[in-house]
Amino acid sequence: MLSIYGVPEYIVFEYKLNWITIAVLIALLYSIICSLVFFKIIVLSLEKSKQNEKNGLRQEIIASFILMQSTNILLIISEFLVIRLPLTTLFTSYFALNSPQSLMKSILFFHYIMFHSSQLLTVLFCGLRVSILYSIRDSIIKKAIKILPIIIFIIGFLTAFPHFSSGADCVQANFPFNFGSLLIVSLFFASNPRFASIQVMSFISFSSISILIFSWLMFKKIQEGKKLSFQKSSAQSVKVERTLTVTVVILLIPFLLYFLIAMLVLLGAGRIPPGILSYIPSLRSILLDARTHVATLYFYFTHPMFKTAKGRICPQTLNS
Repeated sequence: MLSIYGVPEYIVFEYKLNWITIAVLIALLYSIICSLVFFKIIVLSLEKSKQNEKNGLRQEIIASFILMQSTNILLIISEFLVIRLPLTTLFTSYFALNSPQSLMKSILFFHYIMFHSSQLLTVLFCGLRVSILYSIRDSIIKKAIKILPIIIFIIGFLTAFPHFSSGADCVQANFPFNFGSLLIVSLFFASNPRFASIQVMSFISFSSISILIFSWLMFKKIQEGKKLSFQKSSAQSVKVERTLTVTVVILLIPFLLYFLIAMLVLLGAGRIPPGILSYIPSLRSILLDARTHVATLYFYFTHPMFKTAKGRICPQTLNS
């Protein structure tokens, strides 16, 4: 991939409506609608926090879900800035003429903070879910939700900083994208390809394997049925358990697919045609949208906390 900065054909480029713009607008509308639903989750969670504590709903799970989804939504916003909007060719002439380093480095810095933080916060959400199922002490769980997010954001900052300090560039995207479709890339990858690949794969591998292990532990405990006692639980208790279980599965599937794709790309580097590799950013965006928005919609429309029920949630429901 070559830089477009200073190339006359890109400087004089004129935007025309294309299929990429339409696809990006549809994705943007979808993201806005789902983000509004997530905002409603936050509002209702704050309004019902005291009531939920009295009814036995675990605020640590709700808080970790909100943290996880907040970073996922911010990651989607950064993906629009780094990948999706540049692909539309709307800003091709501007980037070719100016190459705004401060803007591009800031966008990439924000993107990689959210990329790493969102993965670790997803692991935290699944880990807390399993910890509650296995009756880990409340004091440990409460400390975890207070301390671990801070550590996660520090890790996200430190791992993203090299992308800010190394600079950024705009390059032409390969086929099937149009002439003028751009990608904002970090020069850190260009100067340290092996280290950067190991860093990315380490995060993806750790997150995917951790979520897979937590999912196995979760299903193992559910099948045992010793702590959950579904038959004695209220209908709402069962719904809460089902919501949290399916939410973890929704998070797991895109993670595993992304992990598989990343492994294939890494192991097949140099042997995979550039035309096929160019689909990877778009496929990653689709998986990110699925992981974030499907989880939000499912959580909102199935969790009893967001429904106006006449009865109160059973106080013995400790696993929600």
